[in-house]
Amino acid sequence: MPMMAVAVRQLNRRFDIENIDEFAKRAPDFAPGTTLRADLFVQKGSDLERPMQAYIDRLPGSFLESLRSTIYYALTNKKQATFAWVPSYDFELQMWEPACGVTVLLKGRNPDEA
Repeated sequence: MPMMAVAVRQLNRRFDIENIDEFAKRAPDFAPGTTLRADLFVQKGSDLERPMQAYIDRLPGSFLESLRSTIYYALTNKKQATFAWVPSYDFELQMWEPACGVTVLLKGRNPDEA
């Protein structure tokens, strides 16, 4: 799905070695008790913002909290993170943390799939 590929690429750029220090300033946006918003992942006002928010709204609560807390952890520790998404019938979440950073694989339905 092109939307998810572009959204994941944008998020990964924010976590790369050249941008992590700047993105780490956004850590409070991912603090406990906050809600994930599309503009934290993709550019605010872009064509991706509305469909990305709809996709976020469909994610199970446990996935939202896992993603939020993992991103918060990575940003507060200035650890690089890599995100990937693949289509799947059910939602699945896998995470790894080797010495080089955090990797998150999210599996789920296509954003336009009921």
